[in-house]
Amino acid sequence: MDVVRALDRVVLGREAESEAAVADHAARHEALEALIRMLFDSEEARSLVWFVV
Repeated sequence: MDVVRALDRVVLGREAESEAAVADHAARHEALEALIRMLFDSEEARSLVWFVV
């Protein structure tokens, strides 16, 4: 679950919404690659200026 928190801080620039959200993402995306893809595919990540390619 530390990875989920770290990805939120690095990619989204904020702390995770809640411990429940962290636990949910960790449970649904056990593989690191799946977790990263989910985060980068999120509407929030796509809305960030630095993320637009």
